[in-house]
Amino acid sequence: MKKIYSITALFFLSMSAFGQFGQISNGDFESWEDQTLYENPTDWQSSNNVEFYGAPAVSQSSDAQDGSSSVQISSILIGQDTLSGYVFHGSVGQMGPDAGIPYTDNFEAVSFQYKSSLPAGDTMHLIMIRFNAGVMVEFLTLPAAYGSVNVWTPNLLYVGNTVQDSLFIGFSLGNPVNDVAAAPGAWALVDNVELLSGGVTTTPLPNPSFETWTSETVEVASDWYSLNFFLAGFGLENANKTTDANTGTYAMEMTTILNDQDTMASFLTMGPINLFSFVNPFENAPYNASPTNFSGAYKYAPVNGDQGIITMTFFQAGVPIGMHNEYFTAQGSYTTFNSALTITGTPDSINFLAYSGDNPGSVLKLDDLQFTGGNVGVDENLMNDFEMYPNPASDLVTIALPDEGTFTLTVTSLDGKVMMSNENITGNQLIKLANFNKGIYIVGISNGQLYKTKKLIVR
Repeated sequence: MKKIYSITALFFLSMSAFGQFGQISNGDFESWEDQTLYENPTDWQSSNNVEFYGAPAVSQSSDAQDGSSSVQISSILIGQDTLSGYVFHGSVGQMGPDAGIPYTDNFEAVSFQYKSSLPAGDTMHLIMIRFNAGVMVEFLTLPAAYGSVNVWTPNLLYVGNTVQDSLFIGFSLGNPVNDVAAAPGAWALVDNVELLSGGVTTTPLPNPSFETWTSETVEVASDWYSLNFFLAGFGLENANKTTDANTGTYAMEMTTILNDQDTMASFLTMGPINLFSFVNPFENAPYNASPTNFSGAYKYAPVNGDQGIITMTFFQAGVPIGMHNEYFTAQGSYTTFNSALTITGTPDSINFLAYSGDNPGSVLKLDDLQFTGGNVGVDENLMNDFEMYPNPASDLVTIALPDEGTFTLTVTSLDGKVMMSNENITGNQLIKLANFNKGIYIVGISNGQLYKTKKLIVR
């Protein structure tokens, strides 16, 4: 965790972002939406809700041996690190598994069905811990699946019949004891988990065939990006909707927070944030207007003399042609600003980043952000017709382009990889997702003047 949090501080001075032509889209923060982060099997814990880094390592599969769904446990690449998925009943503390779910039936075997695609040397393990009167009385990790298995295959693992009153049980890719992850791209499907005594099924575990799932969502400001997509996986968010607004109903509230010993400033950008980029987590994006003014309103409650900031740079062919920093000091009521911008040429990209400050507890509220002057003022209503469905999607997604004009369509992963790009297109576009890994992607359309994005969840 500390390594990931430190990335945001390390790259604070090397920022880039995504922008729309002319106006600042949703600069008044009136529009908010729920973004799906991941789905989790009901009653199970998983790597999704224990350590979510922007892409789920556990997902629902419609390929099932029992019922209509199973669980897919995957090993995924997060930046330069590998996260191997896992699911379990019980609880995990700072030192590892520390409790189970109530379970008193006597059993000596665990059965389940599986499919797998595991490279040589990789294994899915069963993890089982018995507790009695709060004391761990047995700890087992047993190999549960190997290799490439393309048909549903039963497995039966004998585990003895030690008495317990609570049970920790689950499945993990790699070796959880030695903390060895499986190779990225490895996966296993698991279904129909049963505990057996004398060959007879005992009391079922909760949701044993992974039939029910729960979606985890986070509320985000439309057309803006923050760390919420990452922090929400740990039960934290620091860029939130507030009704304490300068005008209208809502404003943006950015808070620098402390989790354990890690300080997490709030970042707000007009473009995707890739925390795992070792070059720049805040990406450049197309922008070709030349505003002469930047205005807005703010309130700021700093801690220990803290200072908030909005910083922006306009680029032409990779060369900065205009820069502006807007600094924020303590203000108990909304204070407006209107600053002149100087841009020498016609930009083709912009970076824009708001930052809440260095000290935990500092709170920055922003409202009514806008660019004016120059050639700003192009009508953006046309781009509001851009639709995408279904979302989340697993096989196919339809991109419904606006009725008028021709467009460039791009789909980009959060690490900046262009998955597809089509030019001079019209009408509805059908995208096949067979070559897409599960996770979050950015779908963008441009008509040469305006650029708009939406988030696509592939599961």
